[in-house]
Amino acid sequence: MAAAPSPARSTSGGAGNRILANLLALSMSQVTTWTLTLVWTVIVPRLLGPAGSGFLVLVWSANGLLMALCGMGSRTMLIREIARDRTRAPALLATALTVRAVACVPCIGFTIVYIHLARYANTERAFLYVAAVLTAFMLLSEPMQAAFQGIERMKYQAYSDILNKGLAAVLGVALVLVGFRANALAWLMVVAAAVVLLADWMWIRRYVNIAWGECLRGLRAFMRESMAYWAYAISYTFYLWIDASLVGILAPPAVLGYYGMPTKLFGTILFVPTILATAWLPRLSAAFREGGRRQLRKLSRPPLELSVVLSLPIAVGVVLVAQPMVMTLYGQWFAPAVPVMQILALAAIPMYLNIIVATVLIAAGRQTMWTIVMGGAGVFNMAANLILIPQFQNQRHNGAIGAALALLMTEILIALIGIVVGRRFLTWRVVPRITRSLLATAGMAVCVLLVRRYGLVAEVGVGGVVFTALALLLRVPTKEEQQEGLRIIRRVLSGRRSSAGESQTMAAGE
Repeated sequence: MAAAPSPARSTSGGAGNRILANLLALSMSQVTTWTLTLVWTVIVPRLLGPAGSGFLVLVWSANGLLMALCGMGSRTMLIREIARDRTRAPALLATALTVRAVACVPCIGFTIVYIHLARYANTERAFLYVAAVLTAFMLLSEPMQAAFQGIERMKYQAYSDILNKGLAAVLGVALVLVGFRANALAWLMVVAAAVVLLADWMWIRRYVNIAWGECLRGLRAFMRESMAYWAYAISYTFYLWIDASLVGILAPPAVLGYYGMPTKLFGTILFVPTILATAWLPRLSAAFREGGRRQLRKLSRPPLELSVVLSLPIAVGVVLVAQPMVMTLYGQWFAPAVPVMQILALAAIPMYLNIIVATVLIAAGRQTMWTIVMGGAGVFNMAANLILIPQFQNQRHNGAIGAALALLMTEILIALIGIVVGRRFLTWRVVPRITRSLLATAGMAVCVLLVRRYGLVAEVGVGGVVFTALALLLRVPTKEEQQEGLRIIRRVLSGRRSSAGESQTMAAGE
C-alpha cells in the first residue's frame, strides 16, 4: 500500500534542508533541460524556418490558454492546501483528477470556438486540435505534479521536466533531420506528455494513497476553493499568452516565429524566480499557517531580495548578447527576432519581482487581490497589443516588436502595483543591495563590450566571471546566501543526493 504523506516538519533545520534539497533538484533539472533545449534550439528552428516555428508557437500558446480555462486553478490550490495539511492529499488528489478528466471534454469545445472566432486556415486548425489533445494529457498530469510540490518532493517535478524535454529534444531533432516538419513535432509533444503522465502516476503512488472513494464527497468544497485560483490562472495565463495569440492572428506565421523563439529563450532566463517560487511556495504557505503575517514576512524576504538583485545582471547580459545569441542559435532567418529578444530581456527585471510577489500573496491567501491586478493587466496588455502589433507590422514588417513592447509596458505597470501591495515584505534594506548589484552589472557590461569581437562564448564567459567577482567584492550576496551556495556546490561535486536517506528507507520498506 502507498504511504500516506508525512507530517510537515516544524524544525527550522528540517525546513532549511528541505528547501535546499528542492532548490538543488530544481537547479540540476534546469541545467539538464537547458542542455536539451539548446540541442533542440540549434537544430530545429533552422530547419523549420520562421513559418514552421510559428506553427509550434501557435500550439504552445493555445495549450497555455486551454490549461488555464480547463485547469480551474486547482494546481495552485492543491499546492497550498497540501502544504498546509498533508493528510488532505489523498482526497484532494482524487477529486482533482476526477474534475480534470471531465474537463477534457470542454477542452475540445473551447478549441472549436477559438478556431471559429479567429478564422484560422486549415493548417492552423490542425495544429490547434493537436494543442487540445496535448492539453488533455497535461490536465491529468498537473495535479500529481502539484502534489509533489505540496509534499516537497520536487525532484519528481524535475524528473518529469527532464523526461519531457529529453523526448522533445532527442526525438524532435531526429525527426526534422530525416525530413519531418512542424506537424510531426507537434504530435511528438503529445507523446511526451502521455509518457510524463504515466511516469507521474507511478511516482505519486509512492507517497499518496489516492482516496478515490472521496472524490465526489469533497467536490463542492473543491470547486469553491478553486474559484479564486481559477480567476487568477485565467487572468495570468490570458495575459501571458495573448501576445502570441494576437501575433498569430494579426501577422503572418513567420512573424509569430520571430516572437515565439525569443519567448522560448525568455522563459529560460526566468529560471531564477521560477525555481524560487516553486521551492518556497509550500514553505511560505506553512509559515503563514503557523505564524501569520509576521512569520511569512520574515521567510519571504530572501526570495524577494534575491530575485530583484539577480534580475539586473541576467537582463542586461541578455540585452548585450542578444544579436550573437539569436544568430548562433537560430540563424540569419531569425534576424528580426533580435530586437524582440532585447525588449523581452528588459521585461525580465519587473517580471522577476512580480513572480515572487504573486507567490507570497498566494501563500497568504490574498490571491484575489492579485487576480484583480492580473485582470487589469490583461486588459491593458491586450489593448497595447492591438495598437502596437499592427503599427510595427505596417511600419517595420515585424509586429513581434510591438508584442514585446506591450509585454514590457505591462510588466512595469504590474511591478509598480506589486511594490505597493508588497511593501510590507520589501524593506528599504534591499536598496543598498540593488545599488551594489547595479555597480557589478555595470562592470560586467563594460567587460562584455570589450570582448564583443571574440564572439558569444567569450562574452558569456567573461560576463559571468566578472559579475561573480564584483558581486562578491561588493558583498551583493549575504553570508547566508553564500553559505547555501557553497553547500549546493559541495553536494553537486560530491554526487550526493539530498534525499539518499529517504530513498534508502523507502527501499527498505518495499
